[in-house]
Amino acid sequence: MPNDRGGGLPPKICVGNKLGATTISSDARSSYQVSIYDRIVTLPPQRSPRIIDIYIDDAFYQRVRW
Repeated sequence: MPNDRGGGLPPKICVGNKLGATTISSDARSSYQVSIYDRIVTLPPQRSPRIIDIYIDDAFYQRVRW
């Protein structure tokens, strides 16, 4: 579904600390486990994010966005 903020890109979902998990049943034949977090934030999509990958001693260390 297209949106005005990102040209059809989905929002980014960021979560906080995992508190635990629970099992969800949609009917008697299927169930699945979902994680529970202390915080969930929805960020608007970015068409062309500015990213710098940081490497130390030829090993990936961190990705920085601005």
